[in-house]
Amino acid sequence: MKQTITQRGYDRLLIVFAGWGCDAAVVGEISAEGYDTLVVSDYRSQEFDDSRLAPYSEIAVIAWSFGVIAAARFLAERPALPLTLAAAVNGTLHPVDDTLGIPRAIFDGTLDALDERNLMKFYRRTGFGGESAAIAARMDIDALRDELRAIDGLTGPLFEAWDIAFVSTDDRIIPTENQRRAWEMTSTPVVTLDTPHLPPLQAIAKDLLVDKRLVRQRFGCSATTYNDNASVQRTIAEHLCKKLPDRPLGDILEVGSGSGLLTRELLKRRPSSFLAIDLNAAEIDGQPVDAADAEVFMTRQAPERFDTIVSASTMQWFNSPRRFAERVRRALRPGGTAILSTFGPDNFAELKGLAPRRRYLSADRWRSILPDAVTEEEHIELLFETPADVLRHIKLTGVNAIRQGSHAEALRLLRNYPRRSDGRCSLTYHPIFIILQK
Repeated sequence: MKQTITQRGYDRLLIVFAGWGCDAAVVGEISAEGYDTLVVSDYRSQEFDDSRLAPYSEIAVIAWSFGVIAAARFLAERPALPLTLAAAVNGTLHPVDDTLGIPRAIFDGTLDALDERNLMKFYRRTGFGGESAAIAARMDIDALRDELRAIDGLTGPLFEAWDIAFVSTDDRIIPTENQRRAWEMTSTPVVTLDTPHLPPLQAIAKDLLVDKRLVRQRFGCSATTYNDNASVQRTIAEHLCKKLPDRPLGDILEVGSGSGLLTRELLKRRPSSFLAIDLNAAEIDGQPVDAADAEVFMTRQAPERFDTIVSASTMQWFNSPRRFAERVRRALRPGGTAILSTFGPDNFAELKGLAPRRRYLSADRWRSILPDAVTEEEHIELLFETPADVLRHIKLTGVNAIRQGSHAEALRLLRNYPRRSDGRCSLTYHPIFIILQK
């Protein structure tokens, strides 16, 4: 495998597995705030320099086209990676298959007839447009043939726990329906793109990956105003407290302590031990809160370490809430309880199309991920006199959904924010509660 790294001084790494015949120069620069980027290409060999991964506390993977099968093999061989996201883009775990990938006849025909002219046609069909001829001209045809043969021959265990799969409706390389069929077999959520085989990978990376430095900054700035304005979050914390088991809570882990809305109630139960973590270090009524990225923290926990794990209004800031929940289950002792809350797709529904939003999982999706858990949902509507009051509320609680510095977006939101018939403005919260017994 060829590896091209762009180092920006971060301790998080985004690995992009490129498609066949596409290296870092071909796919272009792909970056995400807070992450170094490593582009992997040329799958003639599966050798990889794992020392490149050692400096990173968190790893996210976006795999495109035939890079999906290469990434699946790569991740299966490295189950201990601190992985927080695995996204597949226009590829499947069955690269050459009549119903789940590229049909065998088309693949073999491409291999047999591969020359510069046909390669240029391939790049055009992929979506490179006017760049196709120049890309094809600098490629080594024999090396590309060998790479196709190597991809066709990939065997062994494959990683199947993908967080999301993107499928393009105008894919002229891997049939769209084959991709859909393949991902349905793994119960992976599918998002449809109205693009050719080559989608805007940079936009996908920006959409999927959380800038946790910015999250930490925003909540840090709202520390003195949060409790007076976070009425919904207070209601959620109270609801979670009611779900606590009627038994000694033992060794507790609280994820995302924030301003202590839930922490104080947990301390009243006199746990055997209490470990609280948050992106921002703090102290709540004498209880220290350790600064930690919860997704990374959970990758390092020994099995069956805690009796009780609680988290209120935090999981929506993770790259993969699903992967976090699975690690929570692993860290619970037998008989232990996890009580978690996040938000569903109707959260901040009024902002749809007006500002960037997180990609939330539905309650039904959570039920399929954790079928043995109890999953509940609510809709809570807050009313404000003006759109400016809505934005002020969002800012004072730290849950700002608008990118930093996007003043023009804020103005557009103020002009276009929907109003009720009485002239007031609503803001919808969609909390989801998950109670998991082990």
